[in-house]
Amino acid sequence: MGHATAASLRAFAESLLAALGAHPVVARDVAWATTEASLDGVDTHGLTLLPRIVKRVDAGRAQMSEPARARDIEAAVDVVDAALTPGQHATMVAVRAAVERAKRHGVGYVSVLQSTHFGACAPFLRALESEGLAGMVGSNSLRSMAAFGLERANLGNNPFGFVIPAEPGPAFLFDASAAVMSFGRRRQLLDAGEALPAEAWVVPQGEVEDLGVCEIADSLDHLAVPFGGYKGASVAVFVELLAGLLAGGHVGAET
Repeated sequence: MGHATAASLRAFAESLLAALGAHPVVARDVAWATTEASLDGVDTHGLTLLPRIVKRVDAGRAQMSEPARARDIEAAVDVVDAALTPGQHATMVAVRAAVERAKRHGVGYVSVLQSTHFGACAPFLRALESEGLAGMVGSNSLRSMAAFGLERANLGNNPFGFVIPAEPGPAFLFDASAAVMSFGRRRQLLDAGEALPAEAWVVPQGEVEDLGVCEIADSLDHLAVPFGGYKGASVAVFVELLAGLLAGGHVGAET
């Protein structure tokens, strides 16, 4: 049996999404970003997300037929209306808008509204690096983390990352969530029959609302713990302020 190449996997993912009614640009962006994440060895945020994206569309909580759009081409600061497209596509629209604005104004800051889960930060950071730009990518998310010493979901495990180009030599690239461990990695461990690290998860106390965590984790049995305690929780708040509050989007319990 032959081995699949990155190009063939990307082409398969793109054709699959297109067959399900995705706009060509949406299909291309999602296929590219998920393939890149899998090539990084982070398949929890790569091609294995495709069934979840399709499930979200089938449930009417996302759509793939109309692409996301930037608003003001002249400004250094802009907002992308994701229109509930897959986050991989919406983030690539934002990246392209930020690159265009940075080259015109020296800096580009683009927020995204009405997006969905975008997977890993690294593919988008490398897209910035390929243009010779330093950049940061991050997102707030559904409440899934027990922060500031509480044992209930009060903050998202908000992913963030940044890249600094270097020449010659590889760029410095950082990509993480504010939690000790991602829900995708949790799922991997449970599927493999392995124990969860005690320092990464807490069992929620009291009544737990279904706030969408189950879509990420398949369960509300555990809540993520921020890395570094209050420090990681504060980083998550910082990401929430940048990605949600300053964009005029959902924050806190609304997210």
